[in-house]
Amino acid sequence: MAMIDTAYSYYMTTYGHDVATRYDTHKKSELRSVYNNILKLNKEAPLFKIDDPDQAQRFAIDIKEASKDIQHVVSTMSTKDSLDKAFSKKVAISSNTDIAEATYIGDEDADGKAMPFTIEVDKLAAPQINTGHYVPSGQVSMAPGEYSFDLDTNSTSYEFQFTVHAGDTNRNILDRLTRLINQADLNLTAQVIEDGQGRSALEITSKHTGLMNSEEYLFKISDDNTYNSKQAVQFFGLDQVSQEASNSRFYLNGEEHSSYSNNFTINRMFELHLKSPSENGEYASIGFKADADAIADNIGRLTDAYNELAGVAKEHSGSSAQMNKLYNIISNISNRYRNDFDPIGLTVNEDATISIDKALLADATESSDWQENFDRIFDFKNTVSSLANHTSLNPMEYVDKTVVAYKNPGRNLTAPYASSTYAGMLYDFAC
Repeated sequence: MAMIDTAYSYYMTTYGHDVATRYDTHKKSELRSVYNNILKLNKEAPLFKIDDPDQAQRFAIDIKEASKDIQHVVSTMSTKDSLDKAFSKKVAISSNTDIAEATYIGDEDADGKAMPFTIEVDKLAAPQINTGHYVPSGQVSMAPGEYSFDLDTNSTSYEFQFTVHAGDTNRNILDRLTRLINQADLNLTAQVIEDGQGRSALEITSKHTGLMNSEEYLFKISDDNTYNSKQAVQFFGLDQVSQEASNSRFYLNGEEHSSYSNNFTINRMFELHLKSPSENGEYASIGFKADADAIADNIGRLTDAYNELAGVAKEHSGSSAQMNKLYNIISNISNRYRNDFDPIGLTVNEDATISIDKALLADATESSDWQENFDRIFDFKNTVSSLANHTSLNPMEYVDKTVVAYKNPGRNLTAPYASSTYAGMLYDFAC
């Protein structure tokens, strides 16, 4: 279990902040297909021992995440087998990204409905924040014993219990409460803050923002009517609301609207992210990039995702042929397109990454024969997509390992637990 904990700890600290997209959701048939492909790959795979479990864990997770990013970029492009549909996908643009950012998520054929508009932000949606009393960090103020408090949300109630030991300082207790709340996974974030004068307080912030009409709060802390609990809540000020949750207020083409969140969609066409209130009547115009800019932007997103996987492969490459396998594959792909990319502003670097000369790319997209020039880009997209699909299914193919035994070809049954090896989370030191 310790090795599994290490793997998940690395995943959460490195990638846990990533926001899920609509491409992270799948139909049952798609999940079934992925699972069956995993079993098929592992059915004939040899039994092997991981030479460096810590590095293998990081490498496998990095490969899967970089491959997922490529799959997301490819998924945003049209699946139709034509260059113009793949790379001329509409790209939303905001004239003032300090106020609001925009992403186009609508249908490519919805020209008449996806009209440009303006947005003026009056105020952002805010979370609820409870800030407790500042208490001397190094003092012992609570008597040893059992304490508890109630935390209510709009959907359920929880009771938190904690123990104060002899000699516990106020800071020790606040740190313990912070871990208690954060580990409960209640869409709340707790932290200890200091005032620079040797005093500390507990601050609890909701991850959600805004309130429905029927709601008075996002969370509420109270004692459970016992002396110890009332003393703890009152002494630390756990029930003190320093900022109430509130909705955003903004104007679309001059018409007032509000939202529980700072992220929302408009007519299922635009996804907006409010950044800050407008000042002095400023507003952001939301529209589309020009066709040439949209093509360059989509190509840039594809090469950025590809460079991420190339960087992972380069970082984990080493002295053995197995460790260099993925990097060699990526280098071969880059070299294959080197001569075709040069005329359109794409340069293959020595480390197999691809850099873009935006001026040359813009000129190429505006030329009369741009579709002919970009045929190889379309082919590159398909090649990169195939690579990402394979690496995401079997990242363990590229880690450094020692083969212990080969299976009898053609005489193996699929085993439902074969995918544990692929996942890069289970390692056996006994073998």
